[in-house]
Amino acid sequence: MTTTTDTLTCSYLALDAAARQAREAIADPHRMHQLVMAGYSTVTGDAATARADHNILYAVDLANRAGMARLVCQSTATPDWQPLEGVLAAPATIHDGIDLREGDAIQFRTDLNPVSSTPAPRNPLNPDAPRSRGIRRPIRNLAEQLAWAQRKLTDAGLDITGLSIAAERTLISTAKQGMKVNVTTFTGTATVTDPDRLATARRTGIGRAKAYGCGLLLLR
Repeated sequence: MTTTTDTLTCSYLALDAAARQAREAIADPHRMHQLVMAGYSTVTGDAATARADHNILYAVDLANRAGMARLVCQSTATPDWQPLEGVLAAPATIHDGIDLREGDAIQFRTDLNPVSSTPAPRNPLNPDAPRSRGIRRPIRNLAEQLAWAQRKLTDAGLDITGLSIAAERTLISTAKQGMKVNVTTFTGTATVTDPDRLATARRTGIGRAKAYGCGLLLLR
């Protein structure tokens, strides 16, 4: 049974690529989202908003080619991974998140969805009317991606002392028509300047596309 906690709970999962459900999740980001949410199938509240309500974030590591993919899942709800028993190559390990203080030096890795938003033009016939939703576009220039990530991580309570791009990839789903997410993996070093802002960023994630493996800040 899934229970709600006041602290962050982290789960480490290894998917067995011999399992059909695991292979489908590795190949399709929407299937991966569904697989992760299976561990929270007993959370209370609206299933449509469960990810945001319980701050469910995850990151996928496909670099391991030994017949599995590794996942880190984090939430403010304690998951129950029993529904994935036939999909995991090894039992899930679960532990509470770490606490950080001002001045702590850290290393980080995070998969983010760098986007810019162009405000919608005002209605010339009704200039006082609220603007409609702006147009979001992926940021493709590497220098602009780094500048965007620097701003986001600084806003998250970190003084960035090193930042680089480790990888880029585009996630495309066949299970959910039209779904396409550009993901950039950032790594670096930083010093904690505001533990409260950092705690919020760690709990709620950074940026967009959190349902598809973006936004989780992995620290050590």
